[in-house]
Amino acid sequence: MTDLVFVTGGDWDSTTLHNNGFELAAQQLLLELRAGRDEFDEPMDGGIWEGCDMTAFVRPMDNPDTPFDALPGRITLRFPFHEVIVENLTPFVDARGTRVFLDGRDVSDQLVDLVVNIDAGNDMVEAVISVYRNRFLFRDEVIITDLLGA
Repeated sequence: MTDLVFVTGGDWDSTTLHNNGFELAAQQLLLELRAGRDEFDEPMDGGIWEGCDMTAFVRPMDNPDTPFDALPGRITLRFPFHEVIVENLTPFVDARGTRVFLDGRDVSDQLVDLVVNIDAGNDMVEAVISVYRNRFLFRDEVIITDLLGA
């Protein structure tokens, strides 16, 4: 199992990736979770429990044509203002075994999207999470958080 820890201060010089305690030079870290959608692809309450498409891999710098799966295991992503933890310890990476924590709060049942694409080879960074907020008396909403922003 992997234990990835990604840390960034917001620029390439402050960015590191460790796997099981050892620093890893990577060309790309990609983590995409798409969940919490109805039959019309509209966000809904329920998150991962309503179904989930998931991709998670790392392309090592020394051999980018041979990526390795980031799950099963744990991925900790530390950004300047936010921390996201994705865990899936099931042997075959069953989506129902996935837990997602945003700043210490379990948002697995509210998750709509999590996209983290750190691609040093193409000088591209994307890190966004969106969660569904069910409001009793008011209209439900989707809260989108840019993980690199405040």
